Amino acid sequence: MLKKKIHPEHWQVMAAYLMIYDLIVIAAAYFFALWLRFDCRFQAIPKEYLDIYFKTIIPYTLYCVFVFWGLRLYKSIWRFASYNELIRMTLATVITSFSQILAVTALVGRMPISYYFFGVIIQFVMTLGIRFAYRFVLLLVGKVREPEAPLKHVLLVGAGAAGQMILRDIKHAETVKEKVCCFIDDNPNKWGRYIDGIPVEGGRDEIMRACAKYHIQKIYVVIPSASSEAKKDILNICNQTGCELLNLPGMYQLYTGDVTVSNMKEVAVEDLLGRDPIKVNMDEIFQHLKGKVIMVTGGGGSIGSELCRQIAAHGPKQLIIFDIYENNAYDIQLELKKKYPELDLVVRIGSVRDSRLMFKIFETYRPEIVYHAAAHKHVPLMEDSPCEAIKNNAIGTYKTAYAALVYGCKRFVLISTDKAVNPTNVMGASKRLCEMVIQSFDHMVKTGRAYELPQLFTHSMTDMTTKPEVIEALKHAKTEFVAVRFGNVLGSNGSVIPLFKKQIAAGGPVTVTHPDIIRYFMTIPESVSLVLQAGTYAHGGEIFVLDMGKPVKIDTLARNLIRLSGHKPDVDIKIVYSGLRPGEKLYEEKLMAEEGLRKTQNDLIHIGCPIPFDIEVFLGQLENLMETAYKNKDNIREVLKEVVSTYHRLISKGDAAMFKATDFTPFEKKVWLASPTMHGEELKYMTEAYETNWMSTVGENINEVEKIAAETSGVSYAIALSSCTAALHLCVKLAGEKLYGKSQIGHGAVEGKRVFCSDMTFDATLNPVVYEGGIPVFIDTDPASWNMDPESLEKAFAMYPEVKLVVCAELYGFSGNIRKIKEICEQHGALLIEDAAEAMGASWEGKQCGAFGDYAAISYNGNKIITGSSGGCLLTNSLEDANKARKWSTQARENAAWYQHEEVGYNYRMSNVIAGVIRGQYKYLEEHIAQKKAVYERYKEGFKDLPIQMNPIVEGCVPNYWLSAFTIDPEYMCRQVRGECEALYISEAGKTCPTEILEVLNSLNAEGRPIWKPMHMQPMYRNHAFITVDGSGRCRTNAYIPGGCVDVGADIFNRGLCLRRIIR
Repeated sequence: MLKKKIHPEHWQVMAAYLMIYDLIVIAAAYFFALWLRFDCRFQAIPKEYLDIYFKTIIPYTLYCVFVFWGLRLYKSIWRFASYNELIRMTLATVITSFSQILAVTALVGRMPISYYFFGVIIQFVMTLGIRFAYRFVLLLVGKVREPEAPLKHVLLVGAGAAGQMILRDIKHAETVKEKVCCFIDDNPNKWGRYIDGIPVEGGRDEIMRACAKYHIQKIYVVIPSASSEAKKDILNICNQTGCELLNLPGMYQLYTGDVTVSNMKEVAVEDLLGRDPIKVNMDEIFQHLKGKVIMVTGGGGSIGSELCRQIAAHGPKQLIIFDIYENNAYDIQLELKKKYPELDLVVRIGSVRDSRLMFKIFETYRPEIVYHAAAHKHVPLMEDSPCEAIKNNAIGTYKTAYAALVYGCKRFVLISTDKAVNPTNVMGASKRLCEMVIQSFDHMVKTGRAYELPQLFTHSMTDMTTKPEVIEALKHAKTEFVAVRFGNVLGSNGSVIPLFKKQIAAGGPVTVTHPDIIRYFMTIPESVSLVLQAGTYAHGGEIFVLDMGKPVKIDTLARNLIRLSGHKPDVDIKIVYSGLRPGEKLYEEKLMAEEGLRKTQNDLIHIGCPIPFDIEVFLGQLENLMETAYKNKDNIREVLKEVVSTYHRLISKGDAAMFKATDFTPFEKKVWLASPTMHGEELKYMTEAYETNWMSTVGENINEVEKIAAETSGVSYAIALSSCTAALHLCVKLAGEKLYGKSQIGHGAVEGKRVFCSDMTFDATLNPVVYEGGIPVFIDTDPASWNMDPESLEKAFAMYPEVKLVVCAELYGFSGNIRKIKEICEQHGALLIEDAAEAMGASWEGKQCGAFGDYAAISYNGNKIITGSSGGCLLTNSLEDANKARKWSTQARENAAWYQHEEVGYNYRMSNVIAGVIRGQYKYLEEHIAQKKAVYERYKEGFKDLPIQMNPIVEGCVPNYWLSAFTIDPEYMCRQVRGECEALYISEAGKTCPTEILEVLNSLNAEGRPIWKPMHMQPMYRNHAFITVDGSGRCRTNAYIPGGCVDVGADIFNRGLCLRRIIR
């Protein structure tokens, strides 16, 4: 029998060649070392050294080959040689060299030190060089070879370990037709440097420029250790480029070393929300659910089906899925049977409105825990079918809860919604009814009166409800009733995202109801895990409120989805604004004004303190409401309003004609001009200050406020102070020292100097100038913006060229041309102090108000866009000035154990408790702006046919809408005269004045206010210069000089009015 011929593998042949090469090269290395030692003359080498060389070189070379083999240097794939191979080659050289020195010296004889020194170096270079030369030649050949197809240009975000792994994978993978052009990394130490020949272009701010420079087509975001907020910011920037965008899921791949192109995933829209991973106590949930009979109503819906998935994973004794839609229920049934074949799963089809069926289900299966997710949730459809919403949501909840009570259910968890808070639509009101049902049942159970609950049954149920065991069960009922309230979930059946995806797939347009509509979002698994966690905290009667993070603009969400689909918004796919649907709010709330929050063990789960109501009255009203709903009466909304007092239907334009002036009744509670919106987190941070004993002017809250304020305002430093006036005072002091040097004790920093100041503001802006001895010169108002007039400022500099300081206030959150004001100041060598007290969050041409001035101040007093009841921040880009302000605001104490002072200081530092309120507010800035904008636009829409003008928005300004105001057209003004403290008017048909309107508002228990009285009209400043476009506004006419002077501020004050914040 012939033996099969064995052919060696290619690598074995290459290993043999390398061995032969190493034998020759190592022998040559030490010969050349000896030759070099004796000045490159062979005849000069002593015979004894040559004898030792020839005796030892063959054993040594064989020993080297043996060591190289042991360190796998003949098994490495040298085309991929890297740092690891370099280390092993170095180690092999060290081992062989030291072995040779010891062996030769001990056994044969001494050789010159230079023999070993040069021999080691030549051996290392020659043995290593051939291996890496092989890799280098292959790389060159690969570069010279023409690619089969054009390579995609790639940008890598993240120049750390993960980024370098992706770079290597792209370079080595033959199937990846891509070319890495540059890195982006936020570490400044890496900027301008190279990684494997690839430049690090800069931080995230350079992404757009780098994409244009290198014609980038694809971006890999490989920053697994970055915070969710940082990753969100970077992904949003990348999303603006229009490039294909891929993301490394997380740290796990980095830990396992499995960072490859194939592991990158497409960026999902939830990645752009920037939420940290939700953390729940799985042990608590497991212990709570394990071995129990659990029922989920609406189990085929988005939330219900995810509840079933997560419950099934926690080992229940039995899981009952109840749903009216058989297809949905069948889908989740198939899924769970496949994944959990041992699960005792029951699926029943039916309606929660069917009393007999609900009793039968509970009697048969005796569920211990019920998650009630069955509900009609579509807002516009429920507006068209209000009776169905009441029957299914409210009455269905009542019947299900009653059955749970009768048959000994231990815990009943209602899935509620943020639309139940101050509802403006039937769906939201019906869910608030559900919450009230839960609160009522809990109260009756805890007072031992569950048997007194009315039996709201449309079917004849006497035979079932009069059973002795049923009556006895009600007398001893112990069911805990709770509700969990949260906002929208990504990907649910009613979510906008599936709709947007369908519209994008169809080529558009994508329909958004309003450009400023905002919503809270969370993924379905996240929300359900928190619902399950909240269920473990329940004791009965709670309304759990889930922290949904920062609200998201639906318009932004739509644009991100379009970009993630590879299209450009408004270019490839149009966005159409269809208008708010019936009952739809611009924003949602998580708490009603009267509710507060209590903490739980989970920072994302809070307990709302329920609004008390008369339960006996409510249960009676509920019976009437059920009758109205089942008879499909047209007055269902009026009856609903009687039961749910917080329900206020949004009136469309078509409905407005039905109202008359006599329809208005005074508000029960005073409606203030600009009431603050609180969220509950304020109390959390205040409590932290209390519990950690930082009831002082230092602490974590202050540090966070300064950090957030600087980031939000787009400046380098923010100094938290007791008020905005304190901040403006220190601004003036800093500016004065910079302009005129340090003043003497007892003298102001701008003493005797004129300072140009906004005229249309209030004295808190001007007082700091006076504190420092300055002389205010008032600049008239621009009628187009109601802010400082650039033309009048130019005129003022022409009249007073020595002036070097300007204080400019931005009125009501509607900025004027602050950039032009800044340019004029720079032309005249003047510093600008920007009073952005009312304009925080507003911007001019994309730059935040508060970032234009050399110094600026923002306010947090009781009615501002972010409120802390008091407080403010000084804003600057100078570290030196920031440190000065911090020193001055803490009494200017020197670094000594005792009180020592070299200059005047002030007790101006912010309280850590107040900072806690502000810190809890800041994340809701965009939501507050959206609320204010909604108010402004409702006024604007309601007033559009009236002879009035709302406070103007000029091109370039994105306001924060802090305060809505208007002026009455001159020809519609009745006669009005104002003294120092009182006003008189003569009422005329078809005309009015601010004083008359304020009287009407006051009669309705609502606050209004006149426009700020201009500073040049104030008694204390009547002798101060006032500059208009025509020059001085003082003393321009008298008995002998006819004419007049344009005084814009006085005109706006005469005809203007500030409006209350809330419209119902």
